[in-house]
Amino acid sequence: MALRNYYQIPCYSADAQAANGWMNLTQAARILSISRKTLRLAAERVEIEAQHHLPNGPWIINRRALEAQAAVDLVK
Repeated sequence: MALRNYYQIPCYSADAQAANGWMNLTQAARILSISRKTLRLAAERVEIEAQHHLPNGPWIINRRALEAQAAVDLVK
């Protein structure tokens, strides 16, 4: 049995991800009109709420974090 099935992890769906407001670092940086590096550094300093589950995996950011005051301050 595959691990995804065993743990009942749903398959990746770009539509479901977008509907729930999740995006990767590149997409989030584009929305804020800042560089990926600036956003990644802010996420590493926990200035912006983001998730980074795997050491070599992507940063995942929810649209709500981009609407928070911390994101507004970062853009300034």
